[in-house]
Amino acid sequence: KVMPFSKILLPMAPEEPDASMHALEVARELLREGGEIHTLTVLEVPPGYLKGYLTDAQITELAEKHREARRETPNGMASNKVVKGHPAQAILEEAEALGADCIVLAAHSPGAQSFLLGSTSARVVRRANCSVMVVRQGTI
Repeated sequence: KVMPFSKILLPMAPEEPDASMHALEVARELLREGGEIHTLTVLEVPPGYLKGYLTDAQITELAEKHREARRETPNGMASNKVVKGHPAQAILEEAEALGADCIVLAAHSPGAQSFLLGSTSARVVRRANCSVMVVRQGTI
């Protein structure tokens, strides 16, 4: 039997809203009565060496995703935070600061950046001081 958690950190990905909403459903199932879910959206700024390869349209799209992330957070959360930085590091730091006992991450389709830099989920799983659940849409 799964022990319910009292403080869950739920990283949200504006580029994959369906996967994030599925992870939210799972987080709610794992939450102890009276527990808290805290959302975190990490806006990753492309490294300088990649900016030369981005088109104006891609830069505009990235800026719009950043604006949407600040507007579109789920209701009823204990907190909704948006930060800039490296996703894995920001997730780990926020989990530690909150004293989270679980991180629920949506598994995402790997893009070019995750291919080059490694999986955020894998980094969080290896380094987190609490339980981590990685949820693939359609499996739970």
